[in-house]
Amino acid sequence: MGKIAIIGSGFSSYILYQRLKKYNPYIISPKKFLINNNFFLRNKNFEINKFFSKKSYSYNNQIFQLKNIKLYDRLIFGGNSNIWGGFCNISKFNKKIINFLKNSNIYINKLNFNSNGCSANIPEIYQLNDINKNIFSVKKKFKNFINGFVINFVKKKKDVELKILKFDNKNKSFFIRKTFKKVYVAVSIPQLINLLKNSEIIKVNDIITFSEFKSNFVIKFGNNFKRSSANKQIEIYYNFFGVIKHFLNLKIKLFLNFIPIYLVQKFFYKKNTSKIINVKKNIFKEIFSKKNFGNSIHVDNFKINNKKLSTLFNQNIKIFGPAAVDQKIPGPISNDIIIDIFNRIK
Repeated sequence: MGKIAIIGSGFSSYILYQRLKKYNPYIISPKKFLINNNFFLRNKNFEINKFFSKKSYSYNNQIFQLKNIKLYDRLIFGGNSNIWGGFCNISKFNKKIINFLKNSNIYINKLNFNSNGCSANIPEIYQLNDINKNIFSVKKKFKNFINGFVINFVKKKKDVELKILKFDNKNKSFFIRKTFKKVYVAVSIPQLINLLKNSEIIKVNDIITFSEFKSNFVIKFGNNFKRSSANKQIEIYYNFFGVIKHFLNLKIKLFLNFIPIYLVQKFFYKKNTSKIINVKKNIFKEIFSKKNFGNSIHVDNFKINNKKLSTLFNQNIKIFGPAAVDQKIPGPISNDIIIDIFNRIK
C-alpha cells in the first residue's frame, strides 16, 4: 500500500493511526493555528477552552450564520482529547476491541465517585484513561507528523492530492502539495464543512444535516438522589470535585465525596436534527434547528443532500469521527467512533 494520510490529530485520528500503524501513516494537523489574514476567518462561537487547558482558536474560510446551532472546533494538536471527559459505553465492545485499546495504551476504568469523581446510571459506562489513570489525551503519540492545515483535496484516478498550508519551526507558513494513495479525514464538523466546500464536494444550495441526542444538565443536592432507569435516559453524575476537574480541566486525582452537590448530565432517547444550507460561495446559513442544538458536543450523522458521507467518496477517501457515525444509544460517542473505525479498517 502506498502512502496514507490522516487529516486531524484528535481522538478519532489516534484510533485510526493505531489501526493503520503497520502502514506508517502520516498525520496532518496544525500544532496550533493563529493566522489573521483575508483568507482565514476566526469563528469565536466554535471555540471551547477550559481554564487549565491550552487555548485554541477556530479558523477556516467559511462564514457561518447560525442562530440556534452550537458547533465546536479546537484547531490545535490533540483536538478535543485535550479537554474531554473520556467516557465510553463498552456494552458493544468485544475482546478484540478491548485488547486493541490496551495495545494502543488506552485503558478502560469503571466510574466511581471516590476514584474519578463521577458515576452513571448504567454500569457499562467507563472512562478512557492512560496507564497512569489520567484521562486519555492524544498528546505526543504520533510519528510522521506534518505540522500543517489541509486546504482542500483533489481526487485523481488512483491518488488524492492535498493542498497544505505548512508551518515551519518558526511558525512561518507556506503552501505545499502532497499526493497520497489513501486519505482518511477525522476533523471537527466545522473543519469538515470547510474542507468539503474547498474541495467542491459541497456546492451552492447543498443542504447539510446532522443530529444529536437531546441532553441537558441538572444540579442535584444530597447523596440520595434518584437515578433514572436506563431505558428512559442515560445519566452521568459528577460530584463536586468531579465538576471542578471536568470543567476546569484539572489534572488531579483527589476526589472527595463529602460535599452533597452533584451535576447530572442527561441524555434522552430523542434525536434532534439541524439543517444548514450553502447559500452562496462561502456562506452557510441555518435553515432549521432546535434551540441550543450541539450542547451535547456529540453531533453525528453528517449528510449532504440527505446522502451519507460514505456514499460520496471512493475507497481513496474516507471520513471518520462523530460526523461518520449514527448513534443508536444516547450518551458517550467515543464508543461509536471506535467501533466504526474497527469495523471499517481491517
